Amino acid sequence: MKKNYKKVYGYGLIMVVCVILIVLVACLSETRLDSFQEEYELQMTGSQKQIELLEKQIVDLTEKNRELEEKLQKTATLEAELETGNQALNDLIDIYGQYKDGDKSAAKEKFSKIEPIGFDDTALAYYQLLKDFLNK
Repeated sequence: MKKNYKKVYGYGLIMVVCVILIVLVACLSETRLDSFQEEYELQMTGSQKQIELLEKQIVDLTEKNRELEEKLQKTATLEAELETGNQALNDLIDIYGQYKDGDKSAAKEKFSKIEPIGFDDTALAYYQLLKDFLNK
């Protein structure tokens, strides 16, 4: 009977060791699970911060894009005005050249076709000067 008790004690000891091992593995797994959860939460927090930063950058870039589009539109308007003024000055120079070459009637005819609308101050001053000069 002592032999049977030895076997039972042996099996009992093996079972106790197995239970202890299972408890240790469970504790280690839970610790690992906690560390994985903490790491996941840190990654999510970092990702959320990156998303917020990217959203802010998108808003800033959208605002900057709008400002640049407004500047581009103003620049295009100024370029058109300068082109109109430049064309007007070229026309006035051509008229003066015709008058200087002795073709007064052609100069007066071309001058009468010019509309001073949209002239800048310089072109308007030249227009008035040439008008006075042609009407002498």
